[in-house]
Amino acid sequence: MVAAPMRKRQAHWKAAAPSPLAGSQTFAAQSSLPALPVPNLKSTLAELKETLKPLAWSEDEYRSTTTKIDDFEAGLAPTLQDRLVARAKDREHWLEEWWDDLGYLTYRYVLCL
Repeated sequence: MVAAPMRKRQAHWKAAAPSPLAGSQTFAAQSSLPALPVPNLKSTLAELKETLKPLAWSEDEYRSTTTKIDDFEAGLAPTLQDRLVARAKDREHWLEEWWDDLGYLTYRYVLCL
C-alpha cells in the first residue's frame, strides 16, 4: 500500500470551520480541558512489552522483540522523547496535526464497518 501524497494546507485551517450551533453542547467544555500530556517514555515502552507478550509466536520471538525495544530505549528513544516534549511546549495540541493528517486526511482506503 502506498499512502496518499501529503498536501500543504493553510496554517490555522481549522479556524475557517463554522462555530457550533447556538445552544449546542458541542465543544462546550473544550476550553476547560487539560492539555494532552506527552506519555512517559519508560512506562510506554514497558506497556508495549506487556502488550506484545500474548502476540509473540514463541519465547524467542518475544525476547528478540523486547531486545529491540531495549535497544531503542537506550538509543534513539530519549532524543525523540525530548523532541515530543519540545513540540508539546511549542504548540497548543502536540498531537492534533498528526492525528488529523494521518488519521483522517491521508488515509483514502475503504473502511470496514
